[in-house]
Amino acid sequence: MNWVKALADSIDYMEDNLTGSLNIEDIAKTAMASPYHYQRMFYMLTGFTVQEYIRNRRLSMAAMEITTTNIKVIDLAMKYGYESSEAFSRAFKKLHGANPSYVKKNKPNIKAFPKLVIQINLKGDVPMDYRIERKKSFSFSGITRNFSTQNGANFINIPKFWTEVCANGKLQEMFLHAKDERSLGVCMPMNPHTGESFDYVIGIFSDEKVEGYDFHTVPEADWAVFEVRGPLGNKLQDTWKRIFSEWFPSTSFQHADLPEFEVYCGRDTSREDFVTEIWIPIIKE
Repeated sequence: MNWVKALADSIDYMEDNLTGSLNIEDIAKTAMASPYHYQRMFYMLTGFTVQEYIRNRRLSMAAMEITTTNIKVIDLAMKYGYESSEAFSRAFKKLHGANPSYVKKNKPNIKAFPKLVIQINLKGDVPMDYRIERKKSFSFSGITRNFSTQNGANFINIPKFWTEVCANGKLQEMFLHAKDERSLGVCMPMNPHTGESFDYVIGIFSDEKVEGYDFHTVPEADWAVFEVRGPLGNKLQDTWKRIFSEWFPSTSFQHADLPEFEVYCGRDTSREDFVTEIWIPIIKE
């Protein structure tokens, strides 16, 4: 599949339907991808969710209309899918810094949120160490917290979550029940109908439920396992970005609707030879 073209086609589809009904199933179908794979790819490539993109495009178009036509605010709200002028005004002010009536009357500067143009550079000049593994069903225990993806809040709040769990002794407590010395950071699948938050679990591999912690079982599946060497955090985010911008578009795999794992192989995360594994669940297209 030409993922770049498929993604561009899906953006054209969204653009053609900004004043109509848009749902993730139809958008993903345009890109010939599953809703989950599409959402993850879109988010990792652009830095915002599909829902954020649609909302900002609609509000950008609405601002242009309100400054160039005589359309009423309530009619504009209905046109762009808002159930009331109040809800529309709140969203409008959040993006543009002023409510629609003020913008209509005073014509201040407004924010433009242009249509996305997708350009992916498949360099392939820096090797990525990975392997494909069929893993039998396994389980893990941990502490779960929900994080918003809006405005990249998850990138700020997940590290704070880790600091909290390490400081209050919960991670050490979990290690007392762990199968091995590995700890986990787990991104649970997004809800395809909302797509602006996800559950994140800090945990350990365990065969049985650990009292006081959440317990999850993952079915047998195929995984792409990427190895990152060096102190924790040095190359991790760059590897995630490359998985979605380079590796996925150049393979015949899609993302399976299963959790994603960061597996930290040991406790001394500052070592130069420290190994972190990224586990991505995959299926053949």
